[in-house]
Amino acid sequence: MVTENKLRIQVGSEANRSRKKRGAKEVEEVNVDQTNTKKKQKLDRELSLRSRCHKVLKSLKEEWFGWRFENLVTDNPDYFSAISKPMDFVTIKSKLDKNLYVNTVREFPEDVRLVFANAVRYYPPENMLHKNAKRLKKIFEIKWESVKQKLASEVLRIEQKDNPESKSDIGSKGFAMTMPLSPKKALRAATIRIRFSDAIVKARYRKLIDESSNKADVMMRMKKEKQLLERRERQVKATIEAETSAARLKAVREERLAREKLEEEAKSNFEDHLETEKEIVKLCGGSYLARTRCLKDLGLVLRIDYWPELEEIKEEGEI
Repeated sequence: MVTENKLRIQVGSEANRSRKKRGAKEVEEVNVDQTNTKKKQKLDRELSLRSRCHKVLKSLKEEWFGWRFENLVTDNPDYFSAISKPMDFVTIKSKLDKNLYVNTVREFPEDVRLVFANAVRYYPPENMLHKNAKRLKKIFEIKWESVKQKLASEVLRIEQKDNPESKSDIGSKGFAMTMPLSPKKALRAATIRIRFSDAIVKARYRKLIDESSNKADVMMRMKKEKQLLERRERQVKATIEAETSAARLKAVREERLAREKLEEEAKSNFEDHLETEKEIVKLCGGSYLARTRCLKDLGLVLRIDYWPELEEIKEEGEI
């Protein structure tokens, strides 16, 4: 009998050890999978960030006068004595392609700002490169702020996906919005759900509270679910506000850039007109009479015999 009991104990111990080994192996496999998943997510985020950096850099090159910052100023011999840390768009692109940035979020914008800071330092304020460096830096800051907000939204989405609490059945019970809404309505909906989170959770747990014998445990679960709901809706609200702000900044930037472009074109046309007039003055001589005679010879003065026809056209237009 004693021998039989010992045998049972030994068999039970072996079974327990086997279960523990299997459990440890399964836990180890889960940990390895989680580690690999995190590494893949980190790599995907880095690739996404580099892709966005490439797009920002390309858009800066395509801006008016942006091509002038593509390469270093090698024509001026004093440039490298005046600028201790030269930088250009080609070098930045090469560093992105070769993955030379250790911390892309910090180092990429530093290099772009360095390009414009060097131009502002080297060229005088009246120089077009000095002015455009300041203008392009403002454009870059707006674009980079938008990139940072999108990256933050992606990180938040990944964290919600990986967090087991975020997979609770709150959304499946109708508390999450499944229909696409405008940003204004979605923001209002998130605000309302935050305000009435207590009532929403109580409605879900009312029957469970009445039937449960361990009410303290149910109340603790209610509290956790309420906190989860509030945190989730605040995250949704913050994301919507960030996207709305980015869209508003983009519209303002596009409007300002269009206005600045028109002003620059008008200024350029006016300067061309002045240069042309100066050339004509040089060709015609300095006096007003000689200038008028030359303009008449070139056909740039309206002849008197055309005036009656213009008057008739004007009268017909008024009728």
